[in-house]
Amino acid sequence: LHTPSLRLRWRLPAGHLCPPVPSRINYLLWLEDLLRLRPSPRADEQAPPPPLVLDIGTGASAIYPLLGSALLGWRFIASEIDEAAAEAARANVALNGLDDEICVRFTGGGGGGGEANPAGGGEARGGGRGGPEGGSGVGDGSVGGDSGDSGGGGGGGRADL
Repeated sequence: LHTPSLRLRWRLPAGHLCPPVPSRINYLLWLEDLLRLRPSPRADEQAPPPPLVLDIGTGASAIYPLLGSALLGWRFIASEIDEAAAEAARANVALNGLDDEICVRFTGGGGGGGEANPAGGGEARGGGRGGPEGGSGVGDGSVGGDSGDSGGGGGGGRADL
């Protein structure tokens, strides 16, 4: 993760999986290509904010949020049901100075419907819990509810990015 164009530092605690980074980058770039298919704003319209992504089951590495924020300037809400993994993910986010772009939420495996409002508008809501496989959802942050209505998120409370 330490290349001239991508200077991410990363610590992975013993017993946690190391993700295949190239496939994660490819997936994020594929999502970016899909988002570019949206109609461009007219000259008199304001450009949409960067996407707000919900990463369910982020793991100790927080690989999607770290790569997506560093490479693409996206904002993330990362949820995790394992407390040690959530703490490691928070440490990785802080290690890279991305606290303003990435919010790591320990959901405790419970499902209570949390909500998060990114600075500048839009919101993501979630209820229920992410499955064991984890996953990611992408929203543009400009329409309330788009980022997490299909499930995941959870944990209660509120996180402002």
